[in-house]
Amino acid sequence: MKDGRRKAIAGVLAAVSLVILIASSATAMSWDALSSTSDAALEASLQQSGEGKEGIPQEGQGETPQGSAKGLSKNEPAGSEMVDADDRDAQAPTSESGNASTHALPSESSPEGADDVGASDSKIRISLIIDASSVQGEGWPSSMGSFTLELSPGSTVMDALRATGIAFTGSSSYVSSIDGLYAGMYGASSGWMYSVDGVTPMRAANAYGITDGNAIRWYYSR
Repeated sequence: MKDGRRKAIAGVLAAVSLVILIASSATAMSWDALSSTSDAALEASLQQSGEGKEGIPQEGQGETPQGSAKGLSKNEPAGSEMVDADDRDAQAPTSESGNASTHALPSESSPEGADDVGASDSKIRISLIIDASSVQGEGWPSSMGSFTLELSPGSTVMDALRATGIAFTGSSSYVSSIDGLYAGMYGASSGWMYSVDGVTPMRAANAYGITDGNAIRWYYSR
């Protein structure tokens, strides 16, 4: 009698344990399903807002990839790139010196003949005569020539005689003849001398500098 009751109680306890086990398993499965559903819903919500599970922006969302456009202009259609000021500077063509190239303005050329005018202004004007009146009675003309000359500043009396184009002989500092009239032809002391503005300087002809307006006279002395 007692053994049968024990067996009945044991069977009941086994059945109750089985029910509890089944209920526990069902509850655990329900919690797992509920957790999975909640995670899926949360992930979908975060993806719509542009964030991942951890609140960190997903790749390609909420962050401008390197090399992509930095923004959109209000007046430009979606998807167009806005070039940054630095990018514009980088894209600007550069000249050989490294600066942004610009159109060079044509230089103003000098009017034709301007150089000639400048050259003329820098000249000095002098007068020169060659006087042979001291030997006029010997068959020589009174004057061998009268000239108005334009010379460069710094010219000398010798340069002025050379500029006349008349033939003369001598050295770089001494004139021995002009147009065939030689020194010594009419006495040992006869020969050519010069004066500047009426004054005979005791200086070699190639060492006496002349200035604008000077009057030079080469004359034959005997």
